[in-house]
Amino acid sequence: MEKPKWPFELEPLSWGAESNLYLTDYLGIKAVLKHRFPKKYMDPRLTRRLIKTRTIREASLLIEARMAGVHVPLPLYIDSENGILVVKYIEGRLLRDVIDEEPDNVGVLACTMGEIVKRLHNTDIIHGDLTTSNFIRSKYQGRIYLLDFGLAFKSRRPEDKATDIRVLERAVVSTHPMLRESIMEKFIECYTDGLRDLDNIMARYRKLSLMGRYVAERRKSLGA
Repeated sequence: MEKPKWPFELEPLSWGAESNLYLTDYLGIKAVLKHRFPKKYMDPRLTRRLIKTRTIREASLLIEARMAGVHVPLPLYIDSENGILVVKYIEGRLLRDVIDEEPDNVGVLACTMGEIVKRLHNTDIIHGDLTTSNFIRSKYQGRIYLLDFGLAFKSRRPEDKATDIRVLERAVVSTHPMLRESIMEKFIECYTDGLRDLDNIMARYRKLSLMGRYVAERRKSLGA
């Protein structure tokens, strides 16, 4: 994959279907560069428009989330025409690993996640990819940061907020099956404390959760 045009050294971090991540330096600040690249099978004009729109949207939502009190990697540089977004590098450990290593601290970590998502949803920001791999505990301050707003969007719809929580629940079941109940119970407790439009969001979340469990049970009974 061709690297983006960038005046500083780029160290590959991860490859994705729509973007690649690089560790870099920006004016003396350790940073992560996200490069959205065009897809060869798409119309060039359409893909350029999508890249520009999504890059601007991600940067804007990161700033809006920070204004809402959520710790996120702040944008340092944006070149929407070339799909480049540079954010500050957060050194720390993913909550995915912290939870496994500190099971006695699960309640505190789950509550913090709940408070973070509540702040997002009260600002009508839908993250779109909530997993314990997208939360990181910083090495120095111990703060919990939320990463990767690549799928984030704005919405007031209770269904979208409920789906956000359901995505997290499915990720927890997959990554931390033995801790699912303790994580989600504490998450919901802290998420709902001060949540706007609580009744509508939770009604839709419970419906989604029940549907998911029904499908899982049906597959199990059919030997799928």
